[in-house]
Amino acid sequence: MITPISAIHIDSNTEDLKEKKVVTVVEIKPSLSKLPKTESIQIPLNKPTVEPIPTTTVIPRVTVKPTKVTRKKTARKTVIRTRKRTAKSTPVKKVVKSKPVKISSFKTGTMTFRISAYDLSVQSCGKSRKAKGFGRTCSGFNLANKSRTSAMTVAADLRVFKLGTRIFIKFSGARLQKYNGVYTVRDTGGAVRGKRLDLFMGDGAHNEAMRFGVQTGNVRVVK
Repeated sequence: MITPISAIHIDSNTEDLKEKKVVTVVEIKPSLSKLPKTESIQIPLNKPTVEPIPTTTVIPRVTVKPTKVTRKKTARKTVIRTRKRTAKSTPVKKVVKSKPVKISSFKTGTMTFRISAYDLSVQSCGKSRKAKGFGRTCSGFNLANKSRTSAMTVAADLRVFKLGTRIFIKFSGARLQKYNGVYTVRDTGGAVRGKRLDLFMGDGAHNEAMRFGVQTGNVRVVK
């Protein structure tokens, strides 16, 4: 089947072609009915292999609320430690306690004693002349303004000799002969313990007491 499409008018200005020409363009369409039948060929298509998608198990989220631990409040006892403030004391020299010597233990009537000397100075007694009780012994006898010969007093351990006991002291050596005599126990002292005596040299006789030092003498009780 032939169908005309369109007519095109062409003007030719050339010398050879002075006439007008009409050109008809024909489009030829074949009829589908007159075409030979063709067999349809089925081409097998390889289906792409699709790998299975792995399924993941979804675990649901579980929110756990923290449990509050309740502690029982126990009453705490507050202990307040108080430190006792003690006044600092001066170190005290330890005094060795000696066993008391009994008077009845004299075998021949005499015993050997260590004898020192003292006076009423601050160095010996620790008291000034204006202090209360200056010169007073523990028996109440007053040694103030008295010499050795007028007082004739010794200090002794009262566990050995009682107050008022009269004793006779005898020294050896020519220098100490003037101190021999009968003395009365009228006083005591912290350093006078056991077989120890302290001879009163008189008020104001500090130098003489220092020169006397510590001597040894024989002592017996005078009845």
